[in-house]
Amino acid sequence: MRMDVAIIGSGPAGINAAITLAKKQKSVVVIDEQGKVGGKLIGQLHEDPKDGWWIGKQIAEQMKREAEQVGVIFLLQREVWAIEPGWSIKMSGHEDITASYVIVATGAQENPTPVPGWTLPGTLAIGAAQVLNNYERVRPGKRIAIIGVDPLAFTVAQELKLAGADIVGIYLPPEGLFATEKAKPQSTIGYLSTMAHLAPNPWLRLAGSMAKHHFIQKMGSRFYPKAGMKVFGVPLRLRHSIISIEGTDQVEAITTVKLSSEGKAVKNSEESIVVDAVCISGGLVPLVELASSCKTVYIEELGGYVPLHSPEMKTSKKNLYVCGNITGVEGAKVAMEQGKLAALSIVYKMTGDEQLREEVRSQKEEVNRIRAEATITFMPEIMSGRKKMEQMWNEYVHESRDTHDIR
Repeated sequence: MRMDVAIIGSGPAGINAAITLAKKQKSVVVIDEQGKVGGKLIGQLHEDPKDGWWIGKQIAEQMKREAEQVGVIFLLQREVWAIEPGWSIKMSGHEDITASYVIVATGAQENPTPVPGWTLPGTLAIGAAQVLNNYERVRPGKRIAIIGVDPLAFTVAQELKLAGADIVGIYLPPEGLFATEKAKPQSTIGYLSTMAHLAPNPWLRLAGSMAKHHFIQKMGSRFYPKAGMKVFGVPLRLRHSIISIEGTDQVEAITTVKLSSEGKAVKNSEESIVVDAVCISGGLVPLVELASSCKTVYIEELGGYVPLHSPEMKTSKKNLYVCGNITGVEGAKVAMEQGKLAALSIVYKMTGDEQLREEVRSQKEEVNRIRAEATITFMPEIMSGRKKMEQMWNEYVHESRDTHDIR
């Protein structure tokens, strides 16, 4: 099969890129290893302060219908195992696909923190619990504990409560190789300050904004209630850590330990709490394997290793573009706009139409606007990370011109 553009990943970035390209009369195929279109979008369910309820399942279905109406081809349950220059897409269960351009929109993957007992049935990564609860309409448990403090943990806790689950608390992970600063109350309070605008009442928002200061973080960790406090009705237990998950054939309980303000375990403070499910939230990292042929860089503010790319979503490899969470962990709305930007950039390169050049410029501004207005920010220093990426790209372009290797 020969196409103008092949897109790997059917999440919000990939679908929106496909719709944009098809509307510009380009032949497009979208490939995904899953049997459903939408990626992590299908599990999302939350109330946006500006736009009301965000129901990812419905949005994914609407986007799929629109894509099919404009001629996008979907190849689902196909695992891509290689992208060879040319471009040739190697995958399971289908003939190879060749395309003039490729967009890699593989998104991000979860990075759960290992905890003793985490292989017991009833222990889930937080994203898996979200899809199970919101898309499949199967509640992962009746009495649930959550390990890890981040926007996804808060979001899924609310969603599980809506489904009737009893959330016994959101706890810190145990300190160790896989969790250092995330296991300390003071560092966590500093991280929470970046989400102060999401607090459910004015007093918490004020307290959250004040917690950006190191002194306030230190005092906050010292005087934080040992019993925790409720956020959106869910106990946030910053002075407790889950040190193990217990059970014989499935999850039956958690063992917690009290923490000092410095994050050290208090001796003889272990407590067993009955639960039937545990959700582990360790954050997200960009899924970059299929873009490994292009230059990658490590930018902590974006979530780790990401493909080096231009503001127009172009990588160091000719005719290879990226969009969505593979470029840095953000929300679905930003991913959608990045997908449209990558598509417009490709069409402009294919045609040289000066009108499209203006569309690309306008779309870059739209991406930045949506990013600045995002309600939920998964990476608190995302703006700094984006600036670093642009600087690195400019340095790469300068070096490439010196070696006559610019693409």
